[in-house]
Amino acid sequence: MCKDCSRATETQGHWRLFDSPKCIYCTARLIQKIARLKGCAVDELTARKRVVLDTALAWGHNEQAIRDLAASKEMAVAPLEVKRK
Repeated sequence: MCKDCSRATETQGHWRLFDSPKCIYCTARLIQKIARLKGCAVDELTARKRVVLDTALAWGHNEQAIRDLAASKEMAVAPLEVKRK
């Protein structure tokens, strides 16, 4: 889990930084935040989300995985790592 996913989990989504584009979960969370912006035209929001998605794709992330995470009603964060003995 990247540091920004960890902090987003700890703060129940109030952490405003994203380690994107290195982290697929941060990328999806950033797209979720852009989608919720008020006062912006739909075309502008779509363009902003496309830039984030294109950047993540350039880093080698899977487009459908990002879209699935971003479409979720839950905040996109990396799953908690369980340490086993």
